[in-house]
Amino acid sequence: MKIGDGGSSPPRPVGPGEPKPAAAASEPTRTGGPDAFERTAGASPSTPFRSVAPPHLLAATEGRYREARQRVWNDACADALNDARAILGALPPEDRAPATMAAQRVADGAAATLDALYGQELARTEERLQTLPMEDRAAAEQQALARALARYEANGHVALDAGRSHVSQRTGDPNRVNGNCAFASSLMALRYLGLPAPAADPANPRVPAGDSQSYQRTMVLRSLGGAGTDDTVCGWPAQAVAALRAAGAEAAVVPNTWGANKEEAVELMRSLLLDSRRSVALIAGGNPHNGWPDEVAHDGGHFVTVVAYDRAREAFTVLDPLASHPLQVTADQLAAYLRDPVTTETGAVGEGIYAGELVRVSLP
Repeated sequence: MKIGDGGSSPPRPVGPGEPKPAAAASEPTRTGGPDAFERTAGASPSTPFRSVAPPHLLAATEGRYREARQRVWNDACADALNDARAILGALPPEDRAPATMAAQRVADGAAATLDALYGQELARTEERLQTLPMEDRAAAEQQALARALARYEANGHVALDAGRSHVSQRTGDPNRVNGNCAFASSLMALRYLGLPAPAADPANPRVPAGDSQSYQRTMVLRSLGGAGTDDTVCGWPAQAVAALRAAGAEAAVVPNTWGANKEEAVELMRSLLLDSRRSVALIAGGNPHNGWPDEVAHDGGHFVTVVAYDRAREAFTVLDPLASHPLQVTADQLAAYLRDPVTTETGAVGEGIYAGELVRVSLP
């Protein structure tokens, strides 16, 4: 059955460096590669270098972009130095260079993230930019820069950083057991794309807060999706879509990945993640026991977020809310995860499971 030919069955809940140009982006997470720098005459000790913007991103808004990029670099470097102040104060001046260099590497990563976000925003309006006169093109580029800066600032500067976007659905839950995987995965999609995660639900102030920000925001998304405030109840794809839309994202169930050829579904995910004109994450239903049993012990219906594909390593970056860190998985592993997860005692595959269900999440 081909993807797009039909619908899916309703689910049955189951209990618990230099950045690449936008057109070639494969895995936009920060890699820690070196940035380019120039010596700055008269610079203060906290900002001894000036970060140099990549040539492929310089356009009509070059001055504004350079200024914004430098501000991001300076702020990240200052924050890192401030975090290391206690250590630096105990060291003699000649031994402080490694900490200073480490702060500059943090700033490199922050600038690289802004580069990637701005490249994505320019790619979203590329065709329109080509047809505009220069004065209108400059305005459109300024809007792209503003959108990139907003995405960078959202959720504490975690956009495009798989490690910092990852959350555990158990963290902050007093019971450590819940059916929040659909909504924790929705939260990770928002964080990775740079869309603000809702911090409160005015319509339902009784949403359980738990003991962590991630748990609270997961529960807010649960409420926004119409799944109530009982975290023992598992969520459905349609509820994740409703929650994501309420949070300001574009979201939709991809038609007919249910029951379809799973390798074809994986190829669809790969093509979407590699399309430089889109910023997209995919929430996928399946069973981690079939895909990465060494990382997650759960054997049953589950949701994860797939955020990137790396051509060089031929690996997908998966944010599993039951894992302790982002996972790098092969196409075969991802296809295995998507297959129907539940078997009966006789070996028959159970029905009504949301394995293979995909939710596409993108920018508005």
